[in-house]
Amino acid sequence: MSLFFKKNKLARVLEKKEDKNQSDDSNRFIRAVEQTAVHDHLCVIYKTKQEEFAAAVPFIRVGLEHGEKCIYVVDENSKDEVLAGMRAGGITIDAALEKGDFSIITKNEAYLRHGYFDPDEMIAFLKENTDLAK
Repeated sequence: MSLFFKKNKLARVLEKKEDKNQSDDSNRFIRAVEQTAVHDHLCVIYKTKQEEFAAAVPFIRVGLEHGEKCIYVVDENSKDEVLAGMRAGGITIDAALEKGDFSIITKNEAYLRHGYFDPDEMIAFLKENTDLAK
């Protein structure tokens, strides 16, 4: 999973330990996302789709609430799985898609455009989309 918008923050999501700690970890993550600044970066490590969407949904929600263009680059998930995850998380994703505030693209469209990963191409992709979001 890759998430990108202009406002990001480096954060580490802790592995789930006990049910009582999950809420605390989730709240810390959401606070970190809300405190992000332009040009910060968020990196999320997850093992399951549930953990992935537990991070992705608040991240996308905060971005959309701040009026930011959000792009979700799908790796293992399908576009339909991402949309279902966003809807299940309470995001009115269809409206965001319609307005152009949210896009889902494949890894081939983002960082494997030539069939292999090219860091310069990825940087160009991010710059292009950042410029379009301004």
